[in-house]
Amino acid sequence: MSAIVYRILGLLEKILVNVPLGTNRGLLHLFLTILSGRLLTSRGALFPALADFGLEPDAVRRAQAALCYGRFQTDDLVANWKKAVEEDGHFRTHVYEGIRPVLAT
Repeated sequence: MSAIVYRILGLLEKILVNVPLGTNRGLLHLFLTILSGRLLTSRGALFPALADFGLEPDAVRRAQAALCYGRFQTDDLVANWKKAVEEDGHFRTHVYEGIRPVLAT
């Protein structure tokens, strides 16, 4: 795998660090499917996108169960994302025509 794939997996691992076992794997598959752009080709349909990503039917069902019934808090995922961004040091805020987007909230 390329270096960017390892970097993405490392960031996702930091985001999902507090998520219970099982749910973390389903959410990882979900995030990778989103990042791959499969939702665009499936017009937002999640299950066809997961299948098109190359997951087996059991893995598609696990990702669906993680999303619907998994034990996680979105606030925790966002806080973990912010912490990962701050610790990484490679991300930096840019300014576009006087507008300064927030790096991580």
